[in-house]
Amino acid sequence: MPIGISPRPGKSLKVSRAKIKGIVAKKRPDLFNDINWSGSNIITLSSQGQEVALKTVYQLAKENLNYWLASKGYQKIATKRLTKLNTITVPVDSKLSFAPIIRTGLDKASKRMAVWVDLFVDGERYHSYQLWFEVSAIQEVLVSKVDVSKGVSLHADMLERAWIDITDVKGVPVLDEAELWQKQLKSPLKAGNVIVASQLFIPSLVTKGQLVKVHVSLGTINIETTALAMGDGQLKDAIQVLNPLTKKSYTAIVVDQNRVKVE
Repeated sequence: MPIGISPRPGKSLKVSRAKIKGIVAKKRPDLFNDINWSGSNIITLSSQGQEVALKTVYQLAKENLNYWLASKGYQKIATKRLTKLNTITVPVDSKLSFAPIIRTGLDKASKRMAVWVDLFVDGERYHSYQLWFEVSAIQEVLVSKVDVSKGVSLHADMLERAWIDITDVKGVPVLDEAELWQKQLKSPLKAGNVIVASQLFIPSLVTKGQLVKVHVSLGTINIETTALAMGDGQLKDAIQVLNPLTKKSYTAIVVDQNRVKVE
C-alpha cells in the first residue's frame, strides 16, 4: 500500500510507526483494526539518486544572460557569477531538461541581475535555481555638453555621444536624437550627464483654461471660432472645450498649438 512518504533521491528519511498508523487509518479504515503491529517504532526510508551537473546549470544561466544583454544592443558585455549552488540529487536514470529565464521586467541592464534555471525531471518541474551575476554593459548614449534649464527642448548642438557602462545610469538612456523630438526637460540637466527617457516630456499644445481657436467643417463650409479648453491636450488628444457664450461644452481634437477641430 503506497503511504505517500518518500525521501528525496540519495537521501534518507525517518518515519515513526505512529505516523504510518495514522496514514493507514485514513487510507484504509476498514483494515486498520485487523493489522498486527510489531517491530521497530521508527523506520528509515532511503532511495538512490544522481547528482545534477551544476556546471551545466552555470553555463545555461550565463548564456541566457549574455543573450538577453546582446539583444539590447550593448557593444561590450561582461558578467561574473556571484552564486554558488548546492548539489541537487534526482532519481537515477531520469530524463533531465533545463529552462533558463530572466524574470527582471527591466528595460536595461543593472549592476546585479538574476537568472532562474528550472530543472525538469521526466517532464515535471523538480527544482528552480536562482543565480545572481555582476554585470557590466557598454553602450553609446547621448550626453549633454552644456547645462540646460528645465522646460528647454534639447537640440543637436547641445549634445555629444559617449560610451558608458549602462549599469551606472539610473533610468533608460536616450540613444537617438529622434527620441527628443517635441520633448522638453522636466528638470535641469548638468553638462556631462546622460539623458534618460524619464527626464523628458511632451508639452501640451493646449492647456486647461486657455482660449483656443476651434475649426469646424460642415461639408464645404468652414467655420472658425473660439472656446475655452477644459483640460490639457497633446497632438490628436480629444478634449472638452466650452463655448463662452452658450456655456455648453463639446469635444474637439487638438491639431496644433492653441488650435482644435471638431469632427
